Amino acid sequence: MRIAICDDDEVFRDEFKGLLIRMLLDFGEECDVHEFANGRELLASRERFELVYLDIEMDEIDGRRVAKFYQKKRNDGGEVPIVVFTTVHPEYSYEGYEHGVFRYLTKSILANKLEESYLSTKEELARLKGEEFTVLYRDGEKKIRYGDVLYFRSNPDGRGIVIHTRDEDYLVKKTFKVLEKELRGRSFFKVNISYIVNLKHVDNYSGKMGKVYMDDGSEAELSQKAAKPLGLAMHQYLKEGVPAFAD
Repeated sequence: MRIAICDDDEVFRDEFKGLLIRMLLDFGEECDVHEFANGRELLASRERFELVYLDIEMDEIDGRRVAKFYQKKRNDGGEVPIVVFTTVHPEYSYEGYEHGVFRYLTKSILANKLEESYLSTKEELARLKGEEFTVLYRDGEKKIRYGDVLYFRSNPDGRGIVIHTRDEDYLVKKTFKVLEKELRGRSFFKVNISYIVNLKHVDNYSGKMGKVYMDDGSEAELSQKAAKPLGLAMHQYLKEGVPAFAD
């Protein structure tokens, strides 16, 4: 696992790194731990981390600003690490949850809580890895995040399903029946017999025109029967962010 420790206290960083590595060795896990003295250094790094331990209070760019940056990037469909706040002030913990931080650790009892926190983080990483799927692509395979899919549509020739993303379309040999099962619990909605759209990327829709307008300018066909349920699903999604695949 690739891990970053971002803290302006060098002594704490060194001690925490040693504690973390010893724990991971006990678990028999390989790790690559990097240290950063402030948020600016962390965000400037080209390394891709799975987990970041982030001090809330630092000079220059502090943990709050880094967490906000990651939150916006995640909302835009980008790939970001899991963030765990480290702090000497337990009362600051609520700020982390406001910015999409997974957990927080109080420095004074960090050694006692680190293992529990790490194990829950591993579970979350495993869950997030389920947020992507693999398709055959040219001479190999390509991983696509569900969040990057604007819609699925049946291939006009009846062979497979077209996956429409902002950058490219992909063809997979799969039936709609199988796809619908895979999308249960996710933010997708079947708008007619041939299209399943990602509610996250719906810009607008018109029952009269029979169209769903996606945020990349593309369109999906909307049946009259699905127009009202789509409106209800959109309202629920925008209000609560509830993933509720429906057909």
